[in-house]
Amino acid sequence: MSIIDNLKNIISSGIINKELKKKDNELKSFGGSFKKSFSVFVIMPLNETDFHHSFEVLRFLEQNKKHLVIFLNDYRVSLLPQSLKSKAFPFNANDINKVNLPSKVLMQKIQENNYNAVVDLNREENVLFEYISFITKAPLKIGFKKNNSDKYYNFQMINSSEDADVSYKNLVNCLQMF
Repeated sequence: MSIIDNLKNIISSGIINKELKKKDNELKSFGGSFKKSFSVFVIMPLNETDFHHSFEVLRFLEQNKKHLVIFLNDYRVSLLPQSLKSKAFPFNANDINKVNLPSKVLMQKIQENNYNAVVDLNREENVLFEYISFITKAPLKIGFKKNNSDKYYNFQMINSSEDADVSYKNLVNCLQMF
């Protein structure tokens, strides 16, 4: 990681920590909360292998009649299955500011919709996507366990496998319980 990238991460972490101080940390019960969720904002992984294996989660959500909004890089929309392309919420490099956080325009687009749940499918730490999950108004925020992920998600899946396929199957199995 270059010095500039390291500096950007420090600045973005400072901005996020300032926002997190305003966060409501009340305890929540998850019993049946995912089954009751209708609208789900899904953040697709950056990692190429993870991206393709995460389709299993999308199929599960679609089979359970969830209204999906799939957040992904604009150049990856064509890689989605045909049935999911219309549910894409693409972003590009212009939507990310100099400290690797979403632009004001992108934040407004995300916040104008109310989602019942956010599912971040990134298994690797990524400040941009973690912050995006934080700024949504969704009461249920699901993601993989990473450094500092307690700040962003109220439901975390421990990623005990290096194999992406196993990790996403475990996530689907976990979601079936709720």
